[in-house]
Amino acid sequence: MTVEEETSLLDELSSQGVLAGFFRILWQKNVGKAVHTLTGVSIPHTIVYRHRKPMAWYFLSKDGSIKKKNKKRLVCSEIEEALRKNSRSQCGVCAVYISPSATAESGMQCTFVRTAELRQFLLDTPEKSGVLQVAEKNK
Repeated sequence: MTVEEETSLLDELSSQGVLAGFFRILWQKNVGKAVHTLTGVSIPHTIVYRHRKPMAWYFLSKDGSIKKKNKKRLVCSEIEEALRKNSRSQCGVCAVYISPSATAESGMQCTFVRTAELRQFLLDTPEKSGVLQVAEKNK
């Protein structure tokens, strides 16, 4: 990767937020002038929020590639259905909301969302930006 391509990636991460930018880069087919196919990476359903609104939804397709859902699919009912359907957690948690935090030592805060609370959480998503991921069973 050239210095220009690295700078471009860093600029993208900074402008979108590290979490949102990270998933966008995983999904992208073109980075600078290079075309790549990412293999061997597994991600859970991941919805990127910006100021309370879902902005992007990334997922792993059956062929193992990372895909992005159409913006028309970024509605609470479809997000709720997918999170409930794809959750593999055995403790009642169906999703994890990861967001920046000024008070946490890591700079990030995780909110665990139980299946029974999912609809209310989606309707009252925190004002800050973040990433909502389906909870998967630990391997």
